[in-house]
Amino acid sequence: MNTMTKNMEPQKAFYTQLKEITESASYKTAPMPEKQKLIQGIDTLYKSIAKDLLLEAPEYEEEFADLRAKVRQQREIINAAGRQVQ
Repeated sequence: MNTMTKNMEPQKAFYTQLKEITESASYKTAPMPEKQKLIQGIDTLYKSIAKDLLLEAPEYEEEFADLRAKVRQQREIINAAGRQVQ
C-alpha cells in the first residue's frame, strides 16, 4: 500500500523480483552479507504487502473479516496492557 495515497499499487511477483535481484551484476559481485540483506529486504517488503492486503485492502474486507477482527482485538489488548517481554 502506498502510504501517501493509501492505495494499493501493483507490484512485481515475489519470485520475479527475486530473480531480477539475483541476476543483477551488483548482486553477483556483492559480499555474502550484502546478498543476505538484499534478500531479507525483498522478503520483508513482500510480507508487508501481503499483510496490508489481508488487513487493509477493501476488496478483501469480507474474505478476511474474522482475521481482521482478531487483529483488532489483539491490538486493543496490546494498547491496553502493553507488550509482555519474557
